[in-house]
Amino acid sequence: MLILLHGCNGSAGKFLALANVFAFHGQQTACFNYNDRDSMMTSSAQFIRAIRVLREHMNNPKITVIAHSQGGLVVRKALIRERTEASQWEQDIELHLIIISAPFAGISAAKYCGSNVALFLSLGASIPICQMITGDKWSEIHHSSDFIQQPWTLIDPVDYYLKIVTDERESRLYQNEAGECIENDYIFTVDEQYFTKVDIDPMLVNVEVNAGYMEIVGDENIIPTKLIYVLQKQGIMNPTPPSSKKELVKLLEMLY
Repeated sequence: MLILLHGCNGSAGKFLALANVFAFHGQQTACFNYNDRDSMMTSSAQFIRAIRVLREHMNNPKITVIAHSQGGLVVRKALIRERTEASQWEQDIELHLIIISAPFAGISAAKYCGSNVALFLSLGASIPICQMITGDKWSEIHHSSDFIQQPWTLIDPVDYYLKIVTDERESRLYQNEAGECIENDYIFTVDEQYFTKVDIDPMLVNVEVNAGYMEIVGDENIIPTKLIYVLQKQGIMNPTPPSSKKELVKLLEMLY
């Protein structure tokens, strides 16, 4: 069983196409939806409860979690030993964790939200401004927050951990007929995605891909060929039989 988690400004529906690609390869998926303006501690608690409910209905207790962007932060915080809710996991469950384009080092654009100088100079106005823009997660996303600085240790049932880092420089979503970029696909730097306190995990495998923020997971205009390649190479997605490759191409053109 695979569980897909969307990123900020997304929804479970954004991953529906990818779920269909997995289904084509004989793999069952479920999508976890959450409010991306909630505190990520709240969202991660909801995810823990969802996993437990799902586990009760599974004969084979093996779950692969694929999370994009903010979803990666949510699931990482859910699956740590220091969470009271997570400390009671059944030992017979097996969890594989795939994180895509997650800003584990904190979001650079949000550094204002964690600045005491900004708080002082704004006479306290920086807090309601940050909350208005990002929601209840405002205090968790900047680099100096406890949420970022204390990633803690993953629970024992996690026995596979892959992090896909996207180098989004010079990426583009749309271009005109002259090849000029109309809208880029650059959200996070690689420095926002690498974080020593996370990357020090001996189980973690980092794979860096030259791809834009939406390009890697796909949308209505972009087929996520680079992600599919990585997932198949790493054994997460089943290989495509040679006799089915033309059929897969047709499916991808229909989905994206």
